Amino acid sequence: MDSLRTAYLELMMDEPGTPLGAFMERVARGDYGAHTAQQLVDFLRTIERDTVASIEAQAAAHPGLASHAEERVEEARAEIDALLRRYAAPPS
Repeated sequence: MDSLRTAYLELMMDEPGTPLGAFMERVARGDYGAHTAQQLVDFLRTIERDTVASIEAQAAAHPGLASHAEERVEEARAEIDALLRRYAAPPS
């Protein structure tokens, strides 16, 4: 998971604004080596925790944003859940 997180952070430095889904497509192609479904789950849940913490910190620092924070958290969690279903779900 650390190698995925490092690769994702490096991508964000090199190509700011790259969607998480685009990164996961690269992971699925094997651009960052082979990873187990559990490693993908761990990575995506870490990104989810980081994202939620960032949203909450911004809302605390800027009270005018607080009213939108819950909606943004729900959107972030929905995106992660969709990525988990697509890339880390056990084969049926």
